[in-house]
Amino acid sequence: MRIENSLYLLLLIPVIIVIFLKIRFLENNIYIPGSGDYKKGNILKYCRYIIRGICLILIVFAIAGPQHYLEKEIFYGDGIDIMLAVDTSTSMLAEDFSPNRLEASKKVINRFIDGRKNDRIGLVVFAGAAINRVPFTLDYAVLKDFLNDVDFYMLPDGTAIGNALATAISRFEKSNSKSKIVVLLTDGVNNAGEIHPETAAKTAHENGIKIYTVGVGKEGRSVIKVKNNQGFTVPTYIDTHIDEELLKKISSLTGGKYYRAQDMDSLEDIYNDISELEKTKIESQVFAQVKEYFPHLLYIALILLFSEILLFDILFKRLP
Repeated sequence: MRIENSLYLLLLIPVIIVIFLKIRFLENNIYIPGSGDYKKGNILKYCRYIIRGICLILIVFAIAGPQHYLEKEIFYGDGIDIMLAVDTSTSMLAEDFSPNRLEASKKVINRFIDGRKNDRIGLVVFAGAAINRVPFTLDYAVLKDFLNDVDFYMLPDGTAIGNALATAISRFEKSNSKSKIVVLLTDGVNNAGEIHPETAAKTAHENGIKIYTVGVGKEGRSVIKVKNNQGFTVPTYIDTHIDEELLKKISSLTGGKYYRAQDMDSLEDIYNDISELEKTKIESQVFAQVKEYFPHLLYIALILLFSEILLFDILFKRLP
């Protein structure tokens, strides 16, 4: 029976009440109150009618078959393991990006993280040395907190691209992901560290790790603000030198791609492009869950009916 049709039975309740009252009026019953006067017995009589009416309403709603329908969608997919390597050398203070190259890069990378789902992401920071800042995680909020805390002078100055790649690659040792990528962002030339970038790139290729390299910075001179020996912040001019040939070779050896960002818009486009190239394959399955409420309504109706019999036919006994 459809719920809408069964609820029409509620319209019969007033008719049943009228018939029942008419029959009761014709009866010639004598009530012997148990501990009160006739008025109290009359009140109890109407209470009995009310209880029966409630039972009838509950039964009608039970017949209507009330349900709670819930659809639950579960996602399945092979996530990608992504290691982000970010340059924090002094040259990243250059103000050709607002407020500087590092802070602008962090904003873009934050949005890149927001666009990922079901992927494990980690973070390596480097300058004259490299450290693993965040191991692979699905907790993007924690990852972003550590990224936003990245600052200058955390490491010796310099640009150790080879060490950065080696540190990032080492994190994939226990990775079972089918897709493994490193996104390395730098604005300089490899001038520090013990590991040559090409050696690290070959190791990445042997382990099925793809490297995307991003060179950030405008051509020509840029201003940076550094502290002098007296502790005062003074502006200093630097020339941007990015070893594009090396970065292209690193990406080419691993099946990745090299990008060059000279403004904020192009940097945004680069990370959007990488995100599109490295899409996670996600499938979903919908499960329907239905919860029936009619048994609960019948239980309540039976309890009320039993209580009515107990009260009025035993405790408040009626004589014909």
